Amino acid sequence: MINKHIVSKSATSCPICTEVAYTADVIHMPSYPLTELFSTAPPSQPYSSATTLDQTFCFCSECSHGYLKQIISPSFLYSSDNYNTVTSLSQGSLVSINNFASFISRNSYEDSAYSIDIGGNDSNLLERLGRRRGSIIDPHASSNTKKFECINEFVEKVDSDRFSYESVDIISSHTLEHIEDPHVFFRFISSIRNVSNLFIQLPCLELMVSSSRYDLIHHQHLHYFTLSSISSLAKQHGFVVRSWEYDVDHYGTLRVHLVSQASSSKDESSYQEHGLRITAQTISCGYKGFAIITSEQSLRISNFPDLYCYGASLMLPIVFYYYPCLREICMGILDQDRKKTAIWYADLPIPILHDNQIDLSNKSIVISAVATRSACRKIIRNTIDRNPLHMFIPFGEF
Repeated sequence: MINKHIVSKSATSCPICTEVAYTADVIHMPSYPLTELFSTAPPSQPYSSATTLDQTFCFCSECSHGYLKQIISPSFLYSSDNYNTVTSLSQGSLVSINNFASFISRNSYEDSAYSIDIGGNDSNLLERLGRRRGSIIDPHASSNTKKFECINEFVEKVDSDRFSYESVDIISSHTLEHIEDPHVFFRFISSIRNVSNLFIQLPCLELMVSSSRYDLIHHQHLHYFTLSSISSLAKQHGFVVRSWEYDVDHYGTLRVHLVSQASSSKDESSYQEHGLRITAQTISCGYKGFAIITSEQSLRISNFPDLYCYGASLMLPIVFYYYPCLREICMGILDQDRKKTAIWYADLPIPILHDNQIDLSNKSIVISAVATRSACRKIIRNTIDRNPLHMFIPFGEF
């Protein structure tokens, strides 16, 4: 059942090219868990209907864009109670920001007079880039320095006339995928005078499909871009792709450097030919194989004795969705962050335990922080030498 209180609408056409005839419902995920929902006390059954949602993943073959059909209300999604990501406190986010900063530095030929970070919840990225002046646009924006103004609003509520500078750089890290209508984002950027560069990084559908990591689909990411779909979206608003890169460290990321068509001497269409080709059938068949494998693995690990998960990540409920045996046999979720022992996942009556270098030699360990490849590998390195009885990494590719 769809929870009417948290769903604002259902997508009926492609959000990039607005086509209907070329779209298809390719993955159905009944009772799919919402992530980043926590409580200060153990949850009691029956669990709240607000912790799961019948979800559908859609694909448009016209512009090669993936998107979710059920759109959750932003007021629910990004309330202070339901959104817990802070860039400076998340190892995965820091890896992503550092890689993004390197990409920007390689493609920035001169600093602009002013920089705008759309969706930055702190000033980490602007500071990492050494920007002198700028703004952060985010409902949860904060900064440790007076150099950067915090505009605590959604981007569609910000008046672009306030940015009157000789040149403006705009950067946006893992934000566009959260915005219901991506055209709103680009209309705002197009209305700012003297935009010299636009740098965006976002989850990449091509990398997700090629690595069969369908667990990376979750309710906060409404969009799953390809090089083709971001190129198409940008072109509709007067921007073209100047350079791009793929990165597997955090989720599976696509980074693009965009400039205005008026200032570009390159043919935008040439970039669309370099993307990895995927189809609705590719996604559908890939997901079916993924579901079969995880189901078989869940049966296999159900026989592991003294089983603990390691890594109280924000995405952990998705691991439990594809490995349902964990609900019954997991004795605790180990994590090095002592603060996490004071909270519980909203629909998992399993305690989060501080890992004070306890003996793992007689325990079975399932790595449950797997969304960020670099973070997962670090956990593996830190635990494997402690010689656990059994050790399992979900989803295969890490």
